[in-house]
Amino acid sequence: MVGAFYRIHTTRSGLLPPNHTKNCSDADDAAEQIRCLVRHNPCSTGYTPLATIDSTPIVAAPVNNVAPTIANVQKLVLDGTPYPLARKLYLNSIIGFDNIPDVGADPGKDAEIELAKCFASLPFNGTINVASPAYDLIPLPAGTSGVPTGLCEDFDLHALCGSSSPNVNGCAANPTGIPTSSCTNGLRDGIEIGVDLCPAGLSCNTTSKQCQ
Repeated sequence: MVGAFYRIHTTRSGLLPPNHTKNCSDADDAAEQIRCLVRHNPCSTGYTPLATIDSTPIVAAPVNNVAPTIANVQKLVLDGTPYPLARKLYLNSIIGFDNIPDVGADPGKDAEIELAKCFASLPFNGTINVASPAYDLIPLPAGTSGVPTGLCEDFDLHALCGSSSPNVNGCAANPTGIPTSSCTNGLRDGIEIGVDLCPAGLSCNTTSKQCQ
């Protein structure tokens, strides 16, 4: 095929002989494919999970002088400057988990809620190791409780819609088994604008542990 440059790595790489015949045609997932392409093409970059950076000459690149360490990634929910390319993994509900209708096959159970409860519990009770190569994720930090758990995050409506909008924390009414939020847990969750820092006009109620 003339001009099929996208197929060059099925037969060769950008390395000097005798390594020029190495290829990336047998990678079985996106992260491995990216890692292979970067390894076999000097002066190239890729965007892939931190856990896949496991061999030279591949190095995890700092951004704005922030190193790609586990501690810096976890600063997404802690104090300090997080690694700029880090991002959170969400399970979302537009209507709120407390408003999901009962559509489950079992009487009194919501299929969607039961699924959400699995996502909220299995990565934290030892069933799923999110840091394993199968998932390549970085666990959430433990906070003041000393035990990592799932977090709930809601929008700061004052920041998005103006001060006239009621700033209601959508996490506060979540059903049992779905993470709520706490303004005393040493983590940034709920509608907080910082670690245990409520938005302007609200304060932390130490009884309910909610920004009110």
